[in-house]
Amino acid sequence: MSKLAVLELRGDLNHQGFYVTLRIGQGDLASSITLDRTLPPSTLLSEHLTQWQQDYRRLSTPSRALKPSKIRVNGKIDPIEACTESAQRLEQQFQRWLRSDSFRDIDLQLRQALMPDELVQVLIRTANAEAQALPWHLWDFIEQYPKAEVALSGMGSSPCSGKRNSVASEPNQVNILAVLGDSTNIDVESDQQTLNELPGAKVEFLPEPTHQELHDKLYEKSWHILFFAGHSETQAQRQGILRLNSTTHLTIDQVRYGVQRAIANGLQLAIFNSCDGLGLAQALADLQLPHIIVMREVVPDCVAQQFLKYFLQEFSQGQSLHLAQREARQRLLGMEKVYPCASWLPVIFQPSAAKPLSWLDLIKPEDEGIFDPCFSRDRENLSPNLSPARREALNSPPSLAGKGAGGLGLISIFLDGAKSQIFDQTVAVPTQKAQTFSLGVKLGTAFVCGALVSSVVVGIRALGWLQGWELKAFDHLIRVRPGQSIPDHRILVVAIGEEDIQYQRNQGMEMEGSLSDEALLALLQKFSPHQPSVIGLDIIHDFPFIPELQSHLKKQKLIAICQAKSFTSDLPGVKPPTPDFPVEQLGFNNVPLDRDGVIRRQFLGMPSDEYCPTQESFGFRIAQNYLENSHGIKKEWITVSPHRNKRIQLGSQTFGRLEGHAGGYQLSQGDTGGYQVLVDYQAVRPKQVNLREILSGSLDSQLAGLVRDRIILIGVVNPKIDTHLTPYSKGLQAEAMPGVVVQAQMISQIISAALGERPLLSWWAESAEILWIGSWAWVGAIVGVGGRSLYIQTVGVLISLILLWGVCLFLLVQGWWVPLVPSALALGITAISVLGLYHLYSDE
Repeated sequence: MSKLAVLELRGDLNHQGFYVTLRIGQGDLASSITLDRTLPPSTLLSEHLTQWQQDYRRLSTPSRALKPSKIRVNGKIDPIEACTESAQRLEQQFQRWLRSDSFRDIDLQLRQALMPDELVQVLIRTANAEAQALPWHLWDFIEQYPKAEVALSGMGSSPCSGKRNSVASEPNQVNILAVLGDSTNIDVESDQQTLNELPGAKVEFLPEPTHQELHDKLYEKSWHILFFAGHSETQAQRQGILRLNSTTHLTIDQVRYGVQRAIANGLQLAIFNSCDGLGLAQALADLQLPHIIVMREVVPDCVAQQFLKYFLQEFSQGQSLHLAQREARQRLLGMEKVYPCASWLPVIFQPSAAKPLSWLDLIKPEDEGIFDPCFSRDRENLSPNLSPARREALNSPPSLAGKGAGGLGLISIFLDGAKSQIFDQTVAVPTQKAQTFSLGVKLGTAFVCGALVSSVVVGIRALGWLQGWELKAFDHLIRVRPGQSIPDHRILVVAIGEEDIQYQRNQGMEMEGSLSDEALLALLQKFSPHQPSVIGLDIIHDFPFIPELQSHLKKQKLIAICQAKSFTSDLPGVKPPTPDFPVEQLGFNNVPLDRDGVIRRQFLGMPSDEYCPTQESFGFRIAQNYLENSHGIKKEWITVSPHRNKRIQLGSQTFGRLEGHAGGYQLSQGDTGGYQVLVDYQAVRPKQVNLREILSGSLDSQLAGLVRDRIILIGVVNPKIDTHLTPYSKGLQAEAMPGVVVQAQMISQIISAALGERPLLSWWAESAEILWIGSWAWVGAIVGVGGRSLYIQTVGVLISLILLWGVCLFLLVQGWWVPLVPSALALGITAISVLGLYHLYSDE
């Protein structure tokens, strides 16, 4: 039996680091070992990863990319040598990162729980694009365990999917649909030959199909393996694109119904022998395809051909999918003199833990039997105490024939050890009127039932068991709120992407991060004549500014960031540019992170420490500067109750401090440290311009209108760096929000609340929430009393739930987060309970 080790990573590489959860189990069973630790932030590792990606993509080998890359060689170094050197630097920094003290316990636990000769799946589960792009196969744990292989997964995890339709195929035969896409500048015939030589397989080739032809083929037949060779890429927002032919580009979403039908009919594996396939893998995993193999970067044509040959040789001869992948990947090492990092390219992607797939599993799938495949697939081994009559019943088709006059004959099977038996039960049609109850008795019963159910729901909620559901419901209501489509005109974001970083290098600027001091100085000099209200730098700069920039900062204020050491994890602190940097120009960039990796709260303040001497957050510091400069509003501390700490007031708005019980939160004391408030996100982002547009002068004529009296935020906008999940992120392919945009949302919320433009998100007192939940339980009780049939009750419950949803949405628009999930549970359970009790007593 194979072992499964799952590493869940929540966070980011640049600022927060990662919260890491290790789970070790057997096969696809639940984990028996769980351990929580952290990996620290590493800007250097992020930079090495970005540099390697850039160097790798400059290689001029014929590849299966959708668009050929522009080749730039500065003449000082061979591109193969440059790629090799950057790969070595990335590997060294990656190994150092994994040897961090905060991660050492996880590495040790893995080695103690697993033996080197065991078959081990290592599943890296994360929504962070940078974490998925790291070369996890180089981890020395993988190198030292010869039967271990890494697979990637998004943060979503699916349960066992239940029964699937059996594949209609000839005995001992694997059905393969081979899609041969656009073959411009590549040789897909080699892939075709490799598939034709595969023993025990029936391959149907689909050369350069149209969209409709592919969709029909997925519907018409049952397949074990889906194969694609051709051109592909992953575009912005991590969307995978295939080129079926010279005129047709396609996303997985455009054939999702065909793929879903194929999965239902037994599709187990997809192999995309094409470039940059992580976006394709994400989309297929979202559809719950069990196993996907893709190339994580642009793949040379020769490498793609050899990988397919090596992999299918191992897989068809009985190796498990993961071991076949490892063998094929390691054999590509021999090509790296000509094709650097060839062995880094292939990667397995799967939506959840699964039994290791083998060729034999495809030829002879397990009998699904009559029970759910998550539990038992063998009728003969269910129990040694089955009577002959019971065995006959289990192995015979169910009968709907009735017995007895005036009644319905039913066959009931009781699985109760040695006492198991089969008997015929005749349910007679009632001949007398059911017992009736007075209205008072009904209402009294309903009232008691509602009180009991609401008490249980409130108790379960207090234990925190509903928090995950309540936060998801909160995210949903945030997304569907009306009137959130007007951007905040007071904020301008200066975005720094990969092209902006490359622009600085091309200009000969010295780089120690994503923004050089020369570029920052030029930026401030362009802004200064137009008098922005406040400028914020949301980029870690823990080293001194160059002298020219220090001199300029004496004339023009800049709010910079530092990072306090986290009091809920082992994440280290980050110091300001210089020890004597003015505290009034500093703000910490720490944010409280929920367990699902989503940012729903923000700090206004918290105690300073040795790393970060300020007590105010970056966003709150900037908002205060803007309100004071533009509106004359200053922060005040007020007393709202003699039994509570003082509260912050800006203008006429008092900022309530988040407590352990707030809305759907049931937080521990450690999670409520600092002065926290809920983040009220908007559906649209503020105005954004690129760094290179400003430095090149292309926006000079518009700069006055863009900058004057505005808040200027400078930060990285890159889907692979410093991105965070928010309530607007949804599903495995969730779009993460750049950190600088999250800061802009927080700043906008503070300013809008202080100026009375929109309410702060608040919550009711606990006693009011209990009364609210109880009221909806009694609504369910009334529905149960009035529902004389299941149909009437179902309609009544649905109408009540829609009404509850609408009221909760209306209150959220007004600034109140009230319990939706507990109220819905109380309503539904009470309605079912009351109706059940009514019919029970009526029958008696």
